[in-house]
Amino acid sequence: MGMEVFLPTGVTPPQVELALPQLSHLVVDPASSQLKSSILKEEYASCQQDIACASPAWQETGKAVARYVFTETDGLSYLCSGTVLADNDVYTQVPYFFTAAHCVNNQQAASTMDLFWLYANATCGGTNSSFTQTTGGAQLLMSKTALDTTFVRLNKNPPTGVLMSGWTNTPLTSNQAVTGIHHGLGSPKKYAMGNFQAHMRMETLNGGYSVIPDTNGDFSSVQWHTGITAPGSSGSGIWVEQGGKHYLNGSLLGGSSDCANPAAPDEYSRFERTWPLISSWLGATGTPPSLRLRGSNIPPTGLVEGVLIARYLQGTRGAALVEGVTQHTFNLATLETQLAAVQQVMDIDADGQQQADKDAILLIRYLLGLRNAALIQG
Repeated sequence: MGMEVFLPTGVTPPQVELALPQLSHLVVDPASSQLKSSILKEEYASCQQDIACASPAWQETGKAVARYVFTETDGLSYLCSGTVLADNDVYTQVPYFFTAAHCVNNQQAASTMDLFWLYANATCGGTNSSFTQTTGGAQLLMSKTALDTTFVRLNKNPPTGVLMSGWTNTPLTSNQAVTGIHHGLGSPKKYAMGNFQAHMRMETLNGGYSVIPDTNGDFSSVQWHTGITAPGSSGSGIWVEQGGKHYLNGSLLGGSSDCANPAAPDEYSRFERTWPLISSWLGATGTPPSLRLRGSNIPPTGLVEGVLIARYLQGTRGAALVEGVTQHTFNLATLETQLAAVQQVMDIDADGQQQADKDAILLIRYLLGLRNAALIQG
């Protein structure tokens, strides 16, 4: 473990005293990447189903799911699961993240979130897992304990390869097929398949909770026929299939399923109940960015707009963006705002990146009139 300290101007190292009044740590087995406290929980470990054993379609859906650790206000650290969601603005890629309120429900905890993405075994029954970690925490946008849902905006984008999940406001119907994807025990990604049973209401009881059948309740009870959930699964999503596509419908509150009783019910939040609280973010529709950087009446060209976009993707900013390109007078702040919007849709070759030497070259060639094979030659 290391710590790096940046001193303000005028402050020298001898003037600084460091103290660590409290330290929270999670002990991980280096061989399995599992939390050591969880390895002994055989009542959960032996009957979990690896996501690599699911269909390719469900494996793709699982790329939206992350394991994360966070530190609470009492200084203790915990492990949960969650899902990065897509919004209705097709021109942006905002990393909204959906999880449970009993995991993260305050800004201090959200600021400590470290996420582990694409953490899954490559083969069914294998142990060849890997992950990509992102740090930097998140901005807490909404947390509702009564619904056990939390919605944050991550401060750093997920790595290449992560997919943003769709979602649905349609309530579950009797015996509807559902799939949960999670990081039970902090392990490489798992899944469970089963059916919706009934809606429930939650009542807190002696530091825990009980659920009671209620057709107007805020939670959904499900019963698994394949797999289970486990500690560490909290906050993970449940999905339904509609028209061949998968849509998130809630997040895990908890439940009773384990290897001795895999059909015992688990409870999930109802996404349609949370929707009114987060619709201003997920429901917003955007305006398509325009390539007409010199004004709405001037069509874009490869040697002006194309070059400006290429320079921006290379990291050029300020007056250097326009130097030697055109005699047109720009407001540089406005131009950079326009270019930032264009950048969101500049993954032309769909490799998950916006690159000057690939995407911008394709755009320049297209604006110069090249088509078909000449667009990609070389």
